[in-house]
Amino acid sequence: MNATPTQPGRDDREELARLLPPPAERDLPSGRHREVQEFVMAQIREDLQSAGPAPRRTRGRRPLVIGAALTAVAGATAVAVVVGTTGGSGGSVNAGGSQAHSSPGHSAGSLSGRQVLLAAASTAERAPAGSGTYWHVKIEYYTKTSSGATGTSVIETWTRRDGRSWARSGSPNSPVKENGGKYGYWNDGFTVGSTHLSYRQIQRLPADPAALKKWITHHSELMKDVGQHHGTTVSVDDVIVGGLSGLLEMTPAPPAVRAAAFRALASLPEVRNLGRVDGGQGLQITNSDGTLRMVLDPATSRIRSSSFTGKGAKTKSGTDKVDAAEWTNAAPR
Repeated sequence: MNATPTQPGRDDREELARLLPPPAERDLPSGRHREVQEFVMAQIREDLQSAGPAPRRTRGRRPLVIGAALTAVAGATAVAVVVGTTGGSGGSVNAGGSQAHSSPGHSAGSLSGRQVLLAAASTAERAPAGSGTYWHVKIEYYTKTSSGATGTSVIETWTRRDGRSWARSGSPNSPVKENGGKYGYWNDGFTVGSTHLSYRQIQRLPADPAALKKWITHHSELMKDVGQHHGTTVSVDDVIVGGLSGLLEMTPAPPAVRAAAFRALASLPEVRNLGRVDGGQGLQITNSDGTLRMVLDPATSRIRSSSFTGKGAKTKSGTDKVDAAEWTNAAPR
């Protein structure tokens, strides 16, 4: 049985009074809207960090306060929020390819998928650009074909700003070799859409969501498959989702570009919040080609994993688990 919610204390009431507009003010000013958003996301992060194998939480002061704040601004934001009080449904595919469900007592709330992405954009925009000699990416890939065949591989790359790159492929114990040439080229995070870019070109990607979507469609080879039937039909949105999710997972894009990518994803239809899952917040984007599920870390705005389930008789499904996508001074080894 849930405990009776306690009333917000004086400090909470003063905080909300400062953030919310007076009753006569119809629209929430942009600056105050961001403060509300930051206040809510800070509580989500705190809730995620404190949640664990603890007993089921009762309704407490924090959910009541946040729910009251967002109910008061629902007319301006068109979003109703309850944080940390009800269990989310759905889940994400974990590293082994099985379904991971959120726990009833530890949900991060019922924010819409669009609102989660917009909050991630704000977090990404404020994040430091990072520094180091090598852009280090390590991803574990899990695939399953329609016939039931499965495969697992690990790709790890180190790339300097001048474009020189090293890679380890196959397993964590494989030798490190120079990326490219006779050994083939492994995606090192410098590919957006279907175009391999230099570090300088990545830094100059559009920081406007609409312009970034347009850039991806102009630089993706998949555009030639739009409208064609290969067991399924590829749409423009499919191309955009693939380009944006790859950019967010692997690319050393600057904070403004990452924020634009999140806002571009938020503008797409069929975005769902799956609630709290292993590793963070689960999101699902459904399009004509299949279903993409992502696990987002709200504290860092990093994509921790993504899984794709395709449509059609001869398609395959796969999960990418992102172990690293960061600058480092540690040399390839």
